[in-house]
Amino acid sequence: MTKPNDTLLTRTEVAALLRCSIGTIDRRIADGDLVSYKHGRRVLIRREDVARYLAARVQAVRRT
Repeated sequence: MTKPNDTLLTRTEVAALLRCSIGTIDRRIADGDLVSYKHGRRVLIRREDVARYLAARVQAVRRT
């Protein structure tokens, strides 16, 4: 569960941060690569989860 001081981002904000499309963010969520939370119709992603996703991607690139 989220902590009170966690920053929640929308799919649009995460897409802008990662410089990719919202569709890519949706695929990462569907694949389980990014954890998301629904609040009504809004899909929110913790900034910490975005950082964790990026760290995992860097590790995957370094292994290849």
